Amino acid sequence: MKKITIILVIIALICGACVGSFFFFIAPVSKTREIKDFKVIGGKNKIEIVTDLKKEGLIKSKYAALAYLFFTRKGLQSGDYEIDKSKSAIEILNNINKGLIKNVQVTVQIQFEEGIRFVDYAKLISDNFPISYETILEKGKDPEFLQTVINSYWFVDESILDDKIYYPLEGYLFPDTYEVFESTTIENLFYKLLNNNKSKLDPLKEDIQKGKYNVHEILTLASIIEKEARKEDERKKVSQVLYKRLDNNISLGCDVTSYYGVHKTLKDPLAEADLYNSNPYNTRATGFMGLPVGPICMPSLMSIKAALNPADTDYLYFCAGVKSGIVSFAKNTEEWLKIKPKCMSER
Repeated sequence: MKKITIILVIIALICGACVGSFFFFIAPVSKTREIKDFKVIGGKNKIEIVTDLKKEGLIKSKYAALAYLFFTRKGLQSGDYEIDKSKSAIEILNNINKGLIKNVQVTVQIQFEEGIRFVDYAKLISDNFPISYETILEKGKDPEFLQTVINSYWFVDESILDDKIYYPLEGYLFPDTYEVFESTTIENLFYKLLNNNKSKLDPLKEDIQKGKYNVHEILTLASIIEKEARKEDERKKVSQVLYKRLDNNISLGCDVTSYYGVHKTLKDPLAEADLYNSNPYNTRATGFMGLPVGPICMPSLMSIKAALNPADTDYLYFCAGVKSGIVSFAKNTEEWLKIKPKCMSER
């Protein structure tokens, strides 16, 4: 009787150990949610599929998985799956057994060129996604959404809530090429662009924070630089001129701000009345001092860096040739009067 008891205890211990081991090996490989694509090719048997799952680090033990499939007599279906590594082996195998393949969504590639405006972004988005132009403009001005953006990104502050700003997200949506699900919402698309901008600005955070101007002002400077110059060295020189004029309380007098202030592009004719139109962007307006109320376009990384690192020169004037793209610089009024006719001839 005593021997039987001992044998039963040993059997119970072995069974307990086996059960414990089984549950350990079918437990999730990760505590955090991590999605990984996994393809089950038609014609593969259970052993091959389970072996692939183990190789991809999606399950802990192929033997525990095979044991589960053997006792439940479940099969596995071919297809493309999204496997969550925080799910147990049983949940993963059950999904493959049921053929719960991932949703295949149509993606759209969209390119936002450097230096274009928020309204141009809205037009591109409405042309490529089932989102209306009006909806995009409305969401870009929605106070609740903008407050969420401010709370989510270190480089966005209350400056964008100034009611004199035409488009609060102007300057903040990084120009780049994006791959986006066709079914995306405008909020998610904005966040995607903001996240990209964050990845570009994060390495510059220390330089921005120790400088004289805040992020909003740096992006405003960068947007002017973007519209005035094409080459990197010229952008840095333009940056130096802007800083010098600001430091000496001299009007910036940039025509590119005049265009934006009256909702025109550089290709549109600009009347004399437009040049001196009084609005919160036009630095040519009589008595206008300092920076525009906000960015006038979406600046490139090159222009942002130029705004942070102006050239070590002593220029006070510059003039950009619209046709040639060449920027001429002058240190004083005498030099300015010499370069002005050439620049004016390109307008």
